[in-house]
Amino acid sequence: MPRVSLPMVVDERVDRPQAVRRRDLPAAAVEGLYVHIPFCFHKCHYCDFYSITRQDERRMGRFVDRILAEAEAWAGEAVAARLRPRTVFFGGGTPSLLPMADMRRLLGGLRQTIDLSAVTEWTVEVNPATARRDYCRMLRENGVDRLSFGAQSFDPAELNVLERHHHPDDVARSVETARETGFRRINLDLIYAIPGQDLASWDRSLSAALDMGTTHLSCYGLTYEPNTPIAIRKHLG
Repeated sequence: MPRVSLPMVVDERVDRPQAVRRRDLPAAAVEGLYVHIPFCFHKCHYCDFYSITRQDERRMGRFVDRILAEAEAWAGEAVAARLRPRTVFFGGGTPSLLPMADMRRLLGGLRQTIDLSAVTEWTVEVNPATARRDYCRMLRENGVDRLSFGAQSFDPAELNVLERHHHPDDVARSVETARETGFRRINLDLIYAIPGQDLASWDRSLSAALDMGTTHLSCYGLTYEPNTPIAIRKHLG
């Protein structure tokens, strides 16, 4: 499925051999839209995604401005790649760290500038430690119909190894909050092959996630991405 990610701002006045220009994209119906929200309150040592841990509301507001400017550029240009997504995914980072007003402005701004009439699923990643009822209700009222929670493990020791700052109980609370605010599509992320994890521990986490009865479960093997702190420590023994 063709996808496009925002933001991907390119200064077309500068000759950059590796720059991707919208007008040069091949003809295609772009059916998936990914919006990266890079803000985190902590950088997990296994993560190699672009993320920012030092932010304030002003900086996050400017970031939303740039995403909406990029969306307007896509909507205003005659490009061969036709952006009419069927799925929208807000990933990160931690999208739920955006102040409520900025998230509401982002959701509404995208709806005003991009043809979202064909969207059948709109997902936002939410940290189990920060899921709030008013925030989830705002997301649901503004068209989001699926939440994805980064549970990763139901073992506190394994969460500590991953440098995750939530407790397993936060996951159950978050799923309950999501359901109470109208969400029927809920995903949980789990990570396996965590240092110190055995099959019995993995089975307990998997069973705990299945017992919550969510509509989707994503399981990922821990990857030692180059130059991440966890990879460096592994290399050094």
